[in-house]
Amino acid sequence: MEVRIITILSILLITGRMSAQEIVVEHPAFSIRKNDFFEIERVVINEMSTTLYIKGFQTFGLVSVDPDIYLNVGGKEYLLQHAENIEFGKRVEDAYKNGEFSFSLVFLPVPAETERFDLCTRTKEWMIWDVELKRTETPSTAYIPAQFIQAAKMTDDGKPLEAPQWKEADAILKGYIAGYKPEMNLWIEIMPVNIITGVRRESYLADVNADGTFVLSVPMLVTQQVQLIIVPTNKDKIKYSDIFGMRTPAEKEEDRKNFSNRIGNANIDKILAETLVLLSPGEETHICFDLNAHFRKKAQLRHDRQSNPKIFYFAGANAEINNQYFDVDYESYRSKIWASVGNQIHINDTILPTVGIRFIPGEISEMTQSEYKERILKARDECIADINNNPTLTTKTKQFFKTSLYYETAHQLQGIRTRLGTSERISTDNNREVFRFDPFELSDIEYYSFLNDLPLNDPVSLYFQKYYEVIRGSRYISINKERRSVAEVLGTSKGMFFDLMKCHVISDKKYWFWYQPLTNEDLELEKKFKDTYFGQQLTGLHDDRPTTFELNNLGGNHRINDVRDIEADELYEAIVGEEKDRVVLVKFWATWCGTCRYARTQFEPYKFKYGPDRVRFVYITNELSPLDAWQTTIPELSGEHYRLTNNQYDYIKKRLGVNFDSLPSYVVLDKNGNKVSSPDYRDVGVFLTEINKAME
Repeated sequence: MEVRIITILSILLITGRMSAQEIVVEHPAFSIRKNDFFEIERVVINEMSTTLYIKGFQTFGLVSVDPDIYLNVGGKEYLLQHAENIEFGKRVEDAYKNGEFSFSLVFLPVPAETERFDLCTRTKEWMIWDVELKRTETPSTAYIPAQFIQAAKMTDDGKPLEAPQWKEADAILKGYIAGYKPEMNLWIEIMPVNIITGVRRESYLADVNADGTFVLSVPMLVTQQVQLIIVPTNKDKIKYSDIFGMRTPAEKEEDRKNFSNRIGNANIDKILAETLVLLSPGEETHICFDLNAHFRKKAQLRHDRQSNPKIFYFAGANAEINNQYFDVDYESYRSKIWASVGNQIHINDTILPTVGIRFIPGEISEMTQSEYKERILKARDECIADINNNPTLTTKTKQFFKTSLYYETAHQLQGIRTRLGTSERISTDNNREVFRFDPFELSDIEYYSFLNDLPLNDPVSLYFQKYYEVIRGSRYISINKERRSVAEVLGTSKGMFFDLMKCHVISDKKYWFWYQPLTNEDLELEKKFKDTYFGQQLTGLHDDRPTTFELNNLGGNHRINDVRDIEADELYEAIVGEEKDRVVLVKFWATWCGTCRYARTQFEPYKFKYGPDRVRFVYITNELSPLDAWQTTIPELSGEHYRLTNNQYDYIKKRLGVNFDSLPSYVVLDKNGNKVSSPDYRDVGVFLTEINKAME
């Protein structure tokens, strides 16, 4: 009995001593981190362990945790012992479903006198520096060079924006990332748009040096906004634009996988910063990015969070506008315009959020076209009034902001057919729901009267990235399913706006995706622009494309093959057969598939290059394509057509070794019936190369 009492007293004394020495820090401050998808909610330190309670914030993709995490205290490592509510190496599904998740990491105990630590991994993927245990906030260690502090103290000369001049030269961006840690392995990427051709140019990259500096040279034609991205480096030098911009689709898909494997599962959330910056050809712009301030703003839990700290500093060319763009938080105006009509779509009486739009949801499922327009214009006018009443903005910046918002508004208004469109769930195929999208149809051309508010022919418009978007969105307008001209709204078809629009049409046919033949009108336009600055930019854009298309021979030569009564084991031979000396191109498609119709404009004009003795074209669909729609469509497609039962469709997919998630999908078989590849319809060059390989 005495021994038992002594033992109990000893346990109580030990427990009391441990409890008394336990240190709890809620929402600790930190200097910088390498990602935005988790934060430390609480740190608990006692004699047995150091426990970090983590809250994850994930809205795009899934995350996983590696077991090589440790705490670094003054160069000494404290290793992870175990974790709770998370499995190492396994993706956190709940993060995708709910947007938040919680787990804890238990490490060896750090000394009670520890002032701060770094959370690290061997791969340097998960890192948070200077997690404070004694201070209520992290003192900024970032040094902002004097030239940026001085440039931020601007005065208003009362002059309006100058019209930008066409000039083909490199813009130089010199930068410094304050508070940079070499372990972050960041790079800078710039994505300009050629406003004349409407084509995004090759993106330009610069690694950030160990001291946080970088230099980028960007070919440009005129002063304009370019997209700037700060993102962790990946070993294969895969660009952000390669994943989400101009690149062959086959390369893009492979890069997406590599990017995900190297950078992590949530590649969108790995982007540190993404914004617009005004650059000028032949001039230098200097930029400073304050990491500490950036993370004070981005943090969702830390108690020393700041809502609007100064993150970007600019000097050199365009410093006045670039500085005030961030000082006033211009992006909040853009967000207000988007939020005025929400970001939801209506599917079978169910409201679903639209993927990829990062603004506040609204209710737009039952909105009329006039309500949609009124809400956006009201939000714009409120933003304009706020800009006019802001005493900190200079005359140039006010004009820049207001004009930019007019184009932002126009771009949003042009998107009504998609934003108010409906999607009907028509089937479930291989556990994947299939929808048919019906765009909203406008009833009155007067809706587009907002275009009259824009300075479309004023060279000042060239500054703005959304000017490019408005040009593309104005190439034709649809009223009651009838194509109409924007000239009907504007009362003219002359000026810079229309010249650029015509350049985009020619450029699209020569370069973009469609490779359509140039009409006589297009050829006349090209001749008109030949000796102009615009014409110089159009020269060389795939001038080796076919100049003559035997379009009349593309349709009419179709054959329907009925194989519905053929057994599965005989189906492959009935469709593909034992071809000798002919390549077989199999296309899986559907009548309701918009991208299938789009793909037809891509490849059909090239079919005349291959005679029927060299390539056999086989088109396969299933019962999801209504019979009457199928019979109406196939005369436009020369080749052999099969409308299979759903079971036959699944069998032939399996037999051909394809497992696609979207339509259209292609399979190329060589002369011996062997599968060569499944080329992507969006890149005609790659597509033709694969067919030519199969013919060798």
